[in-house]
Amino acid sequence: MLATNSSNIRHHKSALTSQGELLEITAAPADTGFTGRLDVRLLMAAIPVVSVSEFARRAGVSRTTVYRWMRNGLDYWTADVLAIKVAHIHPALVFGPGWFEIAEANEESAA
Repeated sequence: MLATNSSNIRHHKSALTSQGELLEITAAPADTGFTGRLDVRLLMAAIPVVSVSEFARRAGVSRTTVYRWMRNGLDYWTADVLAIKVAHIHPALVFGPGWFEIAEANEESAA
């Protein structure tokens, strides 16, 4: 579910579930490289928001969309836009130093 590279990068955040329970989220490198999806809970923890409803309101989407992102992950471009629009920070500060390799992989696939 998390996009990572093959280096030894670990990125750690905390987020709240819809029931208010604290989740500890660690983005660890995957053996297979880039998976294509990013964990929206890292973005929710970066703000931080106290509920899915609040995050949905800030992102300008429905709660259903946020739950779908939690289940399926974010694609690269959605993660990029949301980091800037909702958290007002560069996506690398949310998703870790592997963000630049993810960006490079997306540029290569678009070419």
